[in-house]
Amino acid sequence: MNSAVALQPSPVRPAALAPANVAPRHAAGFFLFLLVNAALFVRAAEIVPALVGWNIYEFLILACLALSIPAVLEQFTAKSLELRPVTVCVLGVFLAVLLSHLAQLDFVKLDDNGKLFGKVVVYYVLFVGLVDSPARLRVFLFWMLVFATVTISIAVLQFHGVVKLPNLEQIIDNAHDKFTGKDVGFLRLAGSGIFHDPNEIGVLVSVALLLGLYWLFDQRSGALRFLWAGPRRWFSSCTP
Repeated sequence: MNSAVALQPSPVRPAALAPANVAPRHAAGFFLFLLVNAALFVRAAEIVPALVGWNIYEFLILACLALSIPAVLEQFTAKSLELRPVTVCVLGVFLAVLLSHLAQLDFVKLDDNGKLFGKVVVYYVLFVGLVDSPARLRVFLFWMLVFATVTISIAVLQFHGVVKLPNLEQIIDNAHDKFTGKDVGFLRLAGSGIFHDPNEIGVLVSVALLLGLYWLFDQRSGALRFLWAGPRRWFSSCTP
């Protein structure tokens, strides 16, 4: 029995987060990655008109990539690709996007969709390369909740007319009133940037509720965790 067990090959360990006691790497890159997410959640140009035309997100993500080249390149070794099949999948989808348009000689869509999905690939490899420990994952989730809170708060304040942001267009939808027989217009909650669609801001509210619950019941934060009870109630008011 013992000899049979000894002859069994050890299972391949999947790629995992680094142990908590490992010294953090690429600290500057990780800091810039947090700023990248801040720019992704909150479009500064929609709050400050003077920033219209500034490619803040593109600048930050390229700067983050430049400071994180070692963390990115090590993901493309044979061993790393074997341990992270999701990376192979992401690269395969990117290649499929390019080839599908190239096969039809549609160079306009090749350029447009190649750039769009290329940004997704860059974000993915930065996330995998920089969020590489439980401590950094906690920091990342904390700031995601902060950014979500800011985005949702701006959307709600704009919806109720408390603030008026000139570059944040409100969405007016129509519904048929069966009692009056007329179409009635009504405002829908809309956020900033990629969350301008009411459905997308709804998804963000749902994710923020879950993150708020995580931090609310995380005893490692001590009494400070109860501060998230307020934003969680705020998020709940945005859901039907």
